[in-house]
Amino acid sequence: MSITPTYGITILCTALGASFQFYTYGVINPAQEVISAWINETNFERHGRYLDETSSNLFWSVVVAIVTVGGIFGALITK
Repeated sequence: MSITPTYGITILCTALGASFQFYTYGVINPAQEVISAWINETNFERHGRYLDETSSNLFWSVVVAIVTVGGIFGALITK
């Protein structure tokens, strides 16, 4: 049984695409405390109150998701 070109490309794309999860674990997550504190301080300066834990986690989830979506769009617009 041989591997077809389409199957080979699928395997390659899956392997490369899955590696971006480790970028998030290795680079983005260690900065969570600093970025979350900055978001919380900015919210306090603008609205006069600190975020609760649920809201802080929501903002952090959005930040991490935006990094991934930005990577996808960046890959699509490059030539």
